[in-house]
Amino acid sequence: MPSSPDSPLPYMLACHHWATLELIAFCEAQPAAVLEAVRPGVYGAIPATLAHLVASERNFLLALLEHEPEDVPPADEAMTLARTAEVVRALAARWQTYAANPEPIDAYRFHPRGAVRIAPILAQTMNHGSEHRAEVATILGASGIQPPTLHPWAYEFMLQARSGGPPAPPPAP
Repeated sequence: MPSSPDSPLPYMLACHHWATLELIAFCEAQPAAVLEAVRPGVYGAIPATLAHLVASERNFLLALLEHEPEDVPPADEAMTLARTAEVVRALAARWQTYAANPEPIDAYRFHPRGAVRIAPILAQTMNHGSEHRAEVATILGASGIQPPTLHPWAYEFMLQARSGGPPAPPPAP
């Protein structure tokens, strides 16, 4: 079933992938000591955390599609930041293809954990990404580095800036 023009799914997925790509680009400019730092309560060092985020997202996509996403390269937790960004770009394109023609959110998928509806797969994809981006921000902050602003407002304002600004407000009543 084609996505409604009012569906927030394409926007939400684009925001999610933008945030991950922005964070990867920011981290690529950091010194090795920062990238390899590990702090209590986080997954691991920055490259491993981001690679885990992306490898897991590829698995979420696999669960959704119920077949291997051939147009998305394999991912593992030993990827470089550059390779991680490459996989994110492929994931973003594949997720947008899905978002243009999504199935009903109450459709079921079956895997070793049991039957699950599509909705939690989509929610977990974005939630998992937010959690691990926050962990990377924690490592950066603990290293004295202000992490980039990656929330949806920043994404929206970036889009507005690229398109020439926000629309004019409606006339006062």
